[in-house]
Amino acid sequence: MKRTTSRMIALVLSMLLVLAAVPAASIAEGENQKITMLFSAGGSGKAIAAAAERFTAETGIQTEVLLFSLNEVYEKQILSLSNGTNDIDIVAINDPWVPLMKEYLEPLELDQAMLDAFIPGMLNTFAENGVVYGVPVRMGGDVITYRRDVLESLGVDPASLKTWEDVYQLALRMTDKENSQYGWSMGLVEPSNVVKAWYEYLICYGGYIVNETEDGLGLTRPEAIAATKMFVKFVRDCCPPDVLNYSFNDQVDSMKMGQADMGLLWTSRYPSVNAADTEGYGKWDVLPIMPAPEDGSLENGVACVDGWAVGISKYSDNKEAAKAFIEYIGSYDEQLRLATENSNSPTIASIYDAPEYLAVIPQAENMNKALQLATPRPQKVYFNELQEEIALYVKLACLGDMTVEDALAACEKNCMEILESYQ
Repeated sequence: MKRTTSRMIALVLSMLLVLAAVPAASIAEGENQKITMLFSAGGSGKAIAAAAERFTAETGIQTEVLLFSLNEVYEKQILSLSNGTNDIDIVAINDPWVPLMKEYLEPLELDQAMLDAFIPGMLNTFAENGVVYGVPVRMGGDVITYRRDVLESLGVDPASLKTWEDVYQLALRMTDKENSQYGWSMGLVEPSNVVKAWYEYLICYGGYIVNETEDGLGLTRPEAIAATKMFVKFVRDCCPPDVLNYSFNDQVDSMKMGQADMGLLWTSRYPSVNAADTEGYGKWDVLPIMPAPEDGSLENGVACVDGWAVGISKYSDNKEAAKAFIEYIGSYDEQLRLATENSNSPTIASIYDAPEYLAVIPQAENMNKALQLATPRPQKVYFNELQEEIALYVKLACLGDMTVEDALAACEKNCMEILESYQ
């Protein structure tokens, strides 16, 4: 009896040792694990969903990607995370959300070689004090994209476009409202879309939203007023009449279908505009700089980089499977696939020199030049609240319901109350 018992114990111990030696991914496959994430609908969501399908096919780990509007993704994730529920495994992190979500995220422990491969500014957007909370998977920046053939027909040298006034005057020449032809397009339907586009003008004019000590705002400063007036001029004079209701897909359609010959376009959307089945294919170029203010106060403008990372919820019951997905989507091979097959702006530096990427994105060199001087949106816990106010009053100015000065003054008053509530 003792001998039998000893044999049973030895057998159990040997089985435990074998199980301990099985890789996490193999355990996940054997148990048919499932991980869930939410993501923004549109191009971003389609790219992530494509990666998830490949990951499932290669590992057997079921990966569910639920698509919602940007605001819904934020609200649903914050509700789940703040309640400590385990219904989300992978957390989608838009760059302004980092300070709001980091306490709910698992610090990522990844190979240094993997971390070193990322463009530093993109990785650091989702890190704090040396702790990485998310792996950047889809990031880019707004660049000025235009039809080269239209500029040639107008006798305009792209090198002459140094200031926002230069670009505005060109957009005016391109615009023929009677024939529904426009010189500029943007996607402005959601508050975050409005603020993202407006912020591009603001930083090019040397303005800011919140000062460095976080006890004051810059919304009524001369730089903000000048930038907002220029933004309003573009919307009123050069854009399709319903541009304030344009999604990013609407913007892409307006450009690739020939309704608008120039626009402020996120780098990942360039392949969708430069589509092979359209009249403009091969004719879309990118300005290699961001314009400066027309008063000569700055030599160059500044690009705004933004995008998405993925992290792991502290409350996930499937952390190993979630980490496997993060390592997969952040790998060179998958980032290259996403870049060439799913119009994804790569986050790994070496991909920008890859022949496969340059074949798909011939304007990659100009994009990189335009993004050399770049900054992300403010990463503050209260930014989403400020964003709602800014979007409201910028839209009111665009609609002509308020002057730019009055809109920004009212906006600053409300935003200051928000800022003071966090002191």
